Amino acid sequence: MPAGLNYLNGVDTYTEDNYTEADYAMSNIGGDGSIVPLYSNIKLTKKFGVEDALNFFKVEPIGKTNNVETHLFQVSSTGELDTAIVEWTAFDDDVYNAFVPYYPLLTTDTADVYKYSPAKVVRSDEQPTEGVWYKDQKGRYYTYPEDWTKSFYGARDALSNLLTYGDVSEKDKAAAKADYAALQKDIMEEFAEMKAAVAAADTKEAKQAAATTASNKMSEKVYEKTVKMYNKLQKKQEARAWFGSLLNKNS
Repeated sequence: MPAGLNYLNGVDTYTEDNYTEADYAMSNIGGDGSIVPLYSNIKLTKKFGVEDALNFFKVEPIGKTNNVETHLFQVSSTGELDTAIVEWTAFDDDVYNAFVPYYPLLTTDTADVYKYSPAKVVRSDEQPTEGVWYKDQKGRYYTYPEDWTKSFYGARDALSNLLTYGDVSEKDKAAAKADYAALQKDIMEEFAEMKAAVAAADTKEAKQAAATTASNKMSEKVYEKTVKMYNKLQKKQEARAWFGSLLNKNS
């Protein structure tokens, strides 16, 4: 809650010890018990746009490895019904992530990487001797199936756990955030192109095709970025482990 209040109010003064329910209250009841127009005690420092709303979910610890799916609906009171609702979606840790826009009333299919269902992750109490695995805060080991890279969900989960539990430097974490921030900007530009393509389409089928193709292309970009980043950071972690083992042998 403090992190959210700090972001929305544009300050850094809220902590676990000093915020109260009144700081985030939304109500239509006045101090005297009368019914009043709906109000909120959260005072935004500016008019929030879509990117501001998306970035809210990237603030730690709002964004964390325990995130499963995040969906933000942008609703317009004007224009055609088919494009009045935009669904911004992200999977797993939102701190290292980019949201993809969909027109839910026009989308007819999803990217193939969303559809792939990999084998189950195997949990054990002893360190695995092979495969790709990670160790959580409670000392439990989890080994990914061989086909995890074929799944959008599998890739996002693997990267999230590596950044959370793995031996990743703060410099590399900052670089990962910057990479996804750049990707998010690219997606915002592609969304503008998608809106124009949908608006220019002259049939419902053409609009569906334009929307579906564009959203799936953006999803593929997030997937490819995630797999590439995981492989890069995993190699760095393995190199650190190897170097550390040499130091231990020589000490």
